[in-house]
Order: sequence, then structure tokens, then C-alpha cells
Amino acid sequence: MTVDEFFYDYTDGDYFNWTPGKVKIFANKYHEMICNDCKKDLDLSKLISTKASIYGDVIIGENTRIDDFCILSGKIRIGNNIHIGCGTILIGEITLHDYSNIAPGCTVLAKSDDFRGRQPIGPQNQGGKVIAEPIVMKQHSVIGAGSVVLPGVILEEGTAIGANSLVKKGIYLPWKIYAGSPVKYLKDRI
Repeated sequence: MTVDEFFYDYTDGDYFNWTPGKVKIFANKYHEMICNDCKKDLDLSKLISTKASIYGDVIIGENTRIDDFCILSGKIRIGNNIHIGCGTILIGEITLHDYSNIAPGCTVLAKSDDFRGRQPIGPQNQGGKVIAEPIVMKQHSVIGAGSVVLPGVILEEGTAIGANSLVKKGIYLPWKIYAGSPVKYLKDRI
């Protein structure tokens, strides 16, 4: 099997390398099949599940892992050394700075229908009201499993959000722990 056959014909690998405009399939269990001379052509630092769906303008940094069943849609910037847990959804304009992490089952919505008023909601909402405000996760911030983050959230450096929390628009202070629905300050992280 040639390297090209491996990359373009093998389709049920665990992860693929993400290069904007060019997708290469990478299966961990078949790594040994690739000759040493060819390995330098691969960027093995970005492990993205083949079961993840990525749409729009997405840039992914080094040493990043995106697990199964994640959906990324919009203008998303993912820094270095980041893990996005399985089943997580990111929609809209979202920036994840280096070392920020999202646990499994989270929903991060920088864009959402505006439910106020009497207009159609959903795909039929052509020209209707939409709430769209960027979300920013600064370095070392983390979102716990099952949490929902709404438009307009800024998690400052080191901010931690507890599991199953609802994070509403606002700026959350550095190195603090928040949890609940909606989130409330619990204690300092350090």
C-alpha cells in the first residue's frame, strides 16, 4: 500500500489530520505502515476524529484533539494544546486560546435564534432575529461536562466552569471557579 492509497482510500480510521483545504486520514493502528521518510510529511499533532463534523472557517492549532461526534460550525479559532471532548457542539464565532479545554457533552453557542417576539424560529427564520456575540476562552480556562455556554461569554485566564452549568453573557474573572444554572462564583481556583 502506498502512502497516497493509505491517506485517501482508508476511511474508517480513528482520527485524521486537519489541514485546511486538504484532509489526510490517519489511523493510529496503521501508523507503522507509513515509512519513516513519509512520516515527516504528516502533522500528527492534530488528532481529529473522523466522526467529528467541521464546517465553515475553522483554524486548528498544534497538539489539539477533537473527539467523536463533535460539531464545529462557524468562525472558530482553536489554539495549541487543546482537547474538545466527545459530543461537544461549537457554533458561531468562538476563540479557544492555548491550553483551554472543553469536557464532553458541552454546547457552546456564539450564535442562536432570538426567541423574543412572534417570528419563526429555526431554519425557516430567514432574516429573523439572531443573537450573535463572540465567545472567548482564554488560556487555561476549562468548561465542565454537559455545560451550556450562551453568546457573549468571555472566560478569562484560568476560569473553570463546573459540570452541567449554564453560562450566560458576561466576563468571568481569572482563576475563579463558577458552577450552577446559571453559574455563580464558588471559589478561587488557586
